[in-house]
Amino acid sequence: GGRYGSFVSLEEVLEESAPNDLRWRLLRAAPDSTLDLPLGAESPLSGIYQALSLAKQAASENTNSEKPLEKVLESTATAALLGHLLEWPRLVQEATDTLEPYRLALWAEALAARAAAPGALTHAQLAEATARVLTRTLTLSGLTEEANHA
Repeated sequence: GGRYGSFVSLEEVLEESAPNDLRWRLLRAAPDSTLDLPLGAESPLSGIYQALSLAKQAASENTNSEKPLEKVLESTATAALLGHLLEWPRLVQEATDTLEPYRLALWAEALAARAAAPGALTHAQLAEATARVLTRTLTLSGLTEEANHA
């Protein structure tokens, strides 16, 4: 059988996509997956940048740090966020050992979704940790948080 669909050059893709969006799409693709680069689609980084902004805002606004974290963890959203954050060091090591950077990208997208859940960022230290981990994940991916302003 022949190939179906249309093919475009990388130059054409770059004309239609921001370089950081393209980098992220390439990074999050497993080597054995079909690479789909939807032109003109919403940035795949928008959820991550939104969660990063929310986390930074929550870290600076939340003054309930004196509230014991155990009380804050009674929230399902907060507990899920903390559990996800605790996976990060192991995941970075495994993604490095197995040469599978897409695992880190997919994990970051899931972290962003958890951080955006209502009630997840109610503790300043947890919000700060979320912002730091998202920033470091972007850095490991060759991106910066400033890329969302580009």
